[in-house]
Amino acid sequence: MVGLNKCNFSERELISFNQKSLTINRKLKINQYAEG
Repeated sequence: MVGLNKCNFSERELISFNQKSLTINRKLKINQYAEG
């Protein structure tokens, strides 16, 4: 059980990670659009 818990993200961690990756993707898209 302990090993499984280490491997699994908690829902909050997953949600915050998804939000961070979404904002990073938006910034990248904006930069690409601005450049060209």
